[in-house]
Amino acid sequence: MKTIADIAERIIPKTDTPGAKDALVHEYISLAVNKFFKADDQKRFLDKFASFDKIAAHKYKKNFSALSDTNKDDVLKIMAEEWKKNEQEYHIFKEFRDLTVTGYCTSEPGATQLLKYDPIPGPFKGCIDRSTVGGVYAL
Repeated sequence: MKTIADIAERIIPKTDTPGAKDALVHEYISLAVNKFFKADDQKRFLDKFASFDKIAAHKYKKNFSALSDTNKDDVLKIMAEEWKKNEQEYHIFKEFRDLTVTGYCTSEPGATQLLKYDPIPGPFKGCIDRSTVGGVYAL
């Protein structure tokens, strides 16, 4: 869980808005992989997840969580470059990035402090022209 949290935090670090750790994205990722992935997808994710520590060990002789933030970013850049070489194939970096963004944007801190959140957008008016409300909204 620590490695999951550390990777997610480097993808969405704390700035003027909460980071991935603050939003408990690591718990979201763990739940998604363990409860909602098919068995084959779960195995592939877990097998490929070790890549973060393998690259860190090869380059810095430490596991990912033991690295400085700069070195963690270097490992993520290496993985992103690997993925970009062949975006058509499965890559753990893309999977992890997508899970991190989804987990963050659907968390309370992400929805209320990063995104524009309006829990009560106004009165319900059915069958009106879209142009009168300025577009299409989702809640």
